[in-house]
Amino acid sequence: MGRGKIVMVKNMYTLQSTFTNTIDLRNILTEEVEGIITKTELDIPKNENDNHLLISKGCISERVKAIADDMLHDYIQSKKKNETIYLIQVLEGARPFAADLALYMTKKIGPLILDHVTLKSYKDNISTGEIRIEKDCCDIRGKNVHIIEDLVDTGRTMSWLVNYLLKEKGANSVKICCLLDKRDARLPEFSNLKIDYTGFIIPNLYVFGYGMDTGNKMRELKSIYYKK
Repeated sequence: MGRGKIVMVKNMYTLQSTFTNTIDLRNILTEEVEGIITKTELDIPKNENDNHLLISKGCISERVKAIADDMLHDYIQSKKKNETIYLIQVLEGARPFAADLALYMTKKIGPLILDHVTLKSYKDNISTGEIRIEKDCCDIRGKNVHIIEDLVDTGRTMSWLVNYLLKEKGANSVKICCLLDKRDARLPEFSNLKIDYTGFIIPNLYVFGYGMDTGNKMRELKSIYYKK
């Protein structure tokens, strides 16, 4: 685990300080840890008593910057450093993550291409196992692209999308950048799925906020919460 400390108040968890490595949160929910968080970190409606803070907006911001720095480092070190960076976000959930990531990268290197795909694989928050494109991205033939995703769990959708971008869209290469990785939920047939850039590894919890929804609500929250 990276630098910083884990703190807990009334079963609500956050991360403090700056983290430069992927953070694994799978074991902290059963640990006895002490600390405090400021009230400004809590943006969920007061009547939502069954919801608990998992990752604060401050920690998300720090990890987004660290991920962007990692991506830019690899980009600068590669032979592709004179090419335009292509970021393909998966809507709706990845919108704020992709926007923050792209903004930080643009300030460092200048304009990049930020486009999106919209996929349909869930109905009433349950995976149907069938994936289809509702909104396709721009022409990426021969380009080196990064998929920007909010959460990877079973790996089915992400594996399908990588294959689609390579074989159907003709991308030269595809890397995956996800904010949250539910690694314990990965299906055996997708266990070899490579996530190139990861923000946090989390337990198999139902999470929402920072673009992710619960019943089409709560996407606008700045922090990430979970339901028990």
